[in-house]
Amino acid sequence: MPPEVWENFVRKLAEAVSCTSEDHPTVRVWKDTDLVGVINGIAKANRAELRTTFPPGREIVERLEGTGWLRRLPLAANATGRTLYLMEREAAKDEVVDPLEVLQAMLSSGVISYFAAVSYYELTSQMPAFFHVGRLANGHPPESPPSEGLIDRNPLGKELFEYDGVLCYETKRYRGLTPGVQRRVIGPRTSYRITTLEQTLLDALLQPLRCGGEAVVFEAWGHAADQADFDRMAEHLQAIDRDSLVRRVGAMLEMTGAEVKSGSVLGRLLSTAKGTTRSQDAMIPLLPGLKYGHAAGNWGVLLP
Repeated sequence: MPPEVWENFVRKLAEAVSCTSEDHPTVRVWKDTDLVGVINGIAKANRAELRTTFPPGREIVERLEGTGWLRRLPLAANATGRTLYLMEREAAKDEVVDPLEVLQAMLSSGVISYFAAVSYYELTSQMPAFFHVGRLANGHPPESPPSEGLIDRNPLGKELFEYDGVLCYETKRYRGLTPGVQRRVIGPRTSYRITTLEQTLLDALLQPLRCGGEAVVFEAWGHAADQADFDRMAEHLQAIDRDSLVRRVGAMLEMTGAEVKSGSVLGRLLSTAKGTTRSQDAMIPLLPGLKYGHAAGNWGVLLP
């Protein structure tokens, strides 16, 4: 390839990966197939300048790696068959990328969820042993089964790889149960698509295992009064529309001593849920899958 053609292409590639987008929340870390797609797109859009003999994307990726513009990230127990690259010319050779950015690059349309989000918002003092990225699917599943992902053979989801000592999983997430998703800017070329803090707290009541377990859930909710936006939480609860989740939220807030204004949207939601008479058979555990025996007031929820 003539040097001027290569230099022209490199300029166009640098422009294409200069800032994040909805399609690519991180443009610092790339999955091989996503990067090939970008390269092929540049070649197709600039056919006259780059010539019809421009090499295919995979060859270009190899050349970029050879020039040091790309560095492979070490993925242990990689079950995906994919390669991830750090695209950062000035990065140190031993630089460790945040596992959240690695997960976002593996599934660019995915949502950082569960224990990963709990850790991101500093809702726990525990070091996460695993992180999740959620693949969003349309739908609003019925109340029974009570939680997402029960069809997974592994209750934590589909294992992807291990990076920097952390196991990384993919799991299916329903849009109807995940109204709280946002983009958080981390740096000029990095952002995360991640559940809101309030959605993360609700997820802890829906999927306690994937959020780190019972102790992490209680620790996370212990921060709710100081960090959560209860109006936003109410919006999420209204969108999810599950009576059982509202009851669990009410019982958890009461247990942790958090105060909710009675005239607020959340206060009214909780008041309606608490004022409903329920039989003993309608009682549910505070955390799905765990057995508790102490009834919490009129919430119809069993506490530890």
